[in-house]
Amino acid sequence: MKKAMTNIVKSSKININNLGEDNIMKQNLRLSKSEKEIMDKFWENEGEFTCTELVDASPDRSWRKASAYLLINSLLEKGFIEVSGFRKSTKNYARTFKAKFSYEDYAIKVIMASSTDDNIRKLIYKLINEATLEELEEMKEIIEKARGKYE
Repeated sequence: MKKAMTNIVKSSKININNLGEDNIMKQNLRLSKSEKEIMDKFWENEGEFTCTELVDASPDRSWRKASAYLLINSLLEKGFIEVSGFRKSTKNYARTFKAKFSYEDYAIKVIMASSTDDNIRKLIYKLINEATLEELEEMKEIIEKARGKYE
């Protein structure tokens, strides 16, 4: 079932090849609450941020402003973000960072790494049973596209 799920994932818009698999698997895909809040900003905006911009964009943060650089460095080490360039900030230049993969890619990796074939099957059934008609139509298109690879 994992192989089938992987094939479905590969046929959709989710790109599991960009996940920096070695780094992520070493960290067991775990993020602290503060790291998750920062990653949510990257995933929501799909853009580049300097450390200062992340602090400014996070007024309801649970982490202290002084911890921002430590959290950024932790996410860099874990392979969740990467340096994407530099931006002039007053007199100096600041590094900009971007997510290395989407939230959807992350969620799929977490599910695939922590589930048995039977649990994945149950999850798929649950998703199908709770989906709207529009979502079912989209799933049908993904399944038909995946099925075309085998014919």
